Order: sequence, then C-alpha cells, then structure tokens
Amino acid sequence: MRDRNLSRAILAPALLVLAGISWLLPVPPAGAEVFKWTDENSVVHYTANRASIPIKFQDTVKIVETPPEMPLARTREFPASETGIPGLEEEELPADSSRGAPPSRTDVTGNVLVSGQGAAAKSARTKTEGREASIPRSAALPMQGYLGRGEGWWRAQFLESLRGVERQQQIVESYRDRLRQIIKSHSGGDAVLPLEDDPEFQKMANILPREESRLNQLKRNMRRLQARANELRIPSDWRE
Repeated sequence: MRDRNLSRAILAPALLVLAGISWLLPVPPAGAEVFKWTDENSVVHYTANRASIPIKFQDTVKIVETPPEMPLARTREFPASETGIPGLEEEELPADSSRGAPPSRTDVTGNVLVSGQGAAAKSARTKTEGREASIPRSAALPMQGYLGRGEGWWRAQFLESLRGVERQQQIVESYRDRLRQIIKSHSGGDAVLPLEDDPEFQKMANILPREESRLNQLKRNMRRLQARANELRIPSDWRE
C-alpha cells in the first residue's frame, strides 16, 4: 500500500507536465484562416496571423476563411472631379467624366475591364424609384429649375455615374476572386510559405480595401446625384 501511494505521488506531477506540454503544441489548422480587423480610423485590415493584431483591436477581429464575398470595407475616401451641379461637392463626379477622368483599370490578369449592365450597379439606381414616382416626365416642361441644363446633359450624368459603379464593381469582384484563390491554395497544407508571408496575399490584402472604398464612394456619388435630381424635379426619363 505504501509503495502504491508513492507511485501515485510521483506520477501525478508527471501527468500534469505532459498535459501542459501537449496544450502548448500547435494544432495543424483544418484550413487557412484569415482574420479581418478594424482600427480606430475604421480602416479594415486582413491578416493570417492573429498575434500580429494589436491587443486593443482584438475585439474587432472576425474570421474569414473562404468567403463567398468579402464585405465592403470602410477606408479613406477617393475624391473625384468637379460635377458642375450646384449642391454637390467636388468629389461627387461620376468616375469616368471627360474632365479629369481616371485611367482605365485592369483586373488581376491585366485585362482591361469593360462596363456592362450589371445587376449590382442597377440596384444603386433603383433605390429611389419610390421617390421618383411623383416626378413628371419631360413632355413640354420648362428649362427653369433644371439649372439651365437640358435632357442630354442630365442623361450623360446618370449614364457616367452608372458606368462608373459597374466598372468598379467588376474590379472589386476580380480582386475578391483572387483573394479567395490565394486562401484556398493554402488550405491544403502544401504551400511553401505561410499565408501571412505570401506576397500575393499581402498585395491583395492591401489593394482590396482601397478598391472597396472606391466602390462605396461611387455608390454614394450616385445616390447624391439622384437626391439632387429629385430636389430639382428632373424628369424620370432624363435619368435613363
């Protein structure tokens, strides 16, 4: 009996030490995890190393594995040029105005993106349909109250705004697809570098928030243009 008690006294601490060691050993992840966190300036960051996130921002961390679609980020604004519409700020011009138009953008493969009638961009134009129901169509309406601008000018403003949103939506989707591909390539455990050290991942983690912010800005510009047109009671068929 005395020998049995002695054995128990020796084994108990040893078992505790082994349990502590096994707890400290890293467990191989089932798949690559990406962490998204937001700093005090509402800037969104992506990282594969949670330990690199400052302690004070740990409560903003969300795990993103292979999302169907990255959420829109809130980062710094990207001003556009002057609109010529009183009541709109200088940053509120549709993206591809002939005055100060930004250069053509390309996707991750280097192909120039062509605008289309995407459903996502159309939804930005239809948000105010209910408010436009009471706005008259253009038959025999005077020019007063339309800032002295005719149908062609207003149509051009709305067309430019819509195309800018559509193009930027395509750019954002191309970067989201590329980021998903990079994450997926690390999920099998065959990658040479950790996800956090992959130059392509670092590149996408920097570019995507900027492009998402640009898309948000263009959508805000379109909503402001709609609001200004509503205020001036611009005919609904001048916005098509």
